[in-house]
Amino acid sequence: MGDKILLVTGASGFIGRHFVSLLSDDSFIALGRRNIGFKHFISFDFSKDKSLIFPDDIETVVHFAGCTKTINKDDYFKINVDATANLIEMAVKNKVKKFVLISSQAAAGSNAKSEYDKSNPVSIYGKSKLLAEKKVLQYKNEIDVLIIRPPAVFGPFDTDFHKTFKMVKSGIIPLINNSLFSYVYVRDLVENILKLLNCNTKSGEIFFVSATNPISQKGFIKHIAEIMSKKVTFIKIPKQIAFTVAWLNELKSKVLRKPDIFSVDKVREIVAGDWVCSNEKLKKFIEPVETPISDALRETYEWYKENKWL
Repeated sequence: MGDKILLVTGASGFIGRHFVSLLSDDSFIALGRRNIGFKHFISFDFSKDKSLIFPDDIETVVHFAGCTKTINKDDYFKINVDATANLIEMAVKNKVKKFVLISSQAAAGSNAKSEYDKSNPVSIYGKSKLLAEKKVLQYKNEIDVLIIRPPAVFGPFDTDFHKTFKMVKSGIIPLINNSLFSYVYVRDLVENILKLLNCNTKSGEIFFVSATNPISQKGFIKHIAEIMSKKVTFIKIPKQIAFTVAWLNELKSKVLRKPDIFSVDKVREIVAGDWVCSNEKLKKFIEPVETPISDALRETYEWYKENKWL
């Protein structure tokens, strides 16, 4: 190991594994529960472990690990808030120079278009991510803090948008509303995070990292349908029916002990209207990588096919 080593949490997860794929094996240490072949790995369970002595050569912590779906709502705060606060406290004690929190657009809420707008999260998940941001920002004078807020993220290894591809394959698309939303292709996201890491930003800066133009729900699905050569039928789902189905889905998740993304909390976000954020601030600091959406969705579809997910 040499200089400027990154400690990366969530490196075995959807976004984290794409991020570390951009790094050399000797430039990072993965911190988490699962070692999926990392050369340098430290076993750590964020739901249980509280203390860690960092290796001397750690310069930056990049914190991807978090709870995005659960059968116990307390987990959002236990993992996203308490574990994050504990991690940055350890980073400060170990004299780490920089702490990067991968947050979420959900922390800002549906009405915040820029990083300067007031945050008003509409979901429990979003509230937990905003609290995590506030915990981290308490240390911005002791450690260089950078916060990244991705919107909806899709790409290879993603299990959530995978459900959308499966629905397109079936030809039947339940639709609660046709809102606009910002998105980012995972490979673009991680490249832009890496660019920001190498950029001179003031401690405490927050960035939306998204594609430039939002898209409608129907528009997104029609792109996928065209790539898959499928005809789709949209079925309008009333909000109350959506909440009822989500509630029943939560009961099923609790019985099976397997969390699902379609929950009451997720429906709260869906019915909140448009989820549009701006990447104008990002463009003032870096030249963002942005893959055309048709190319990004095609690459995602091809990966799903090659790996027998579809």
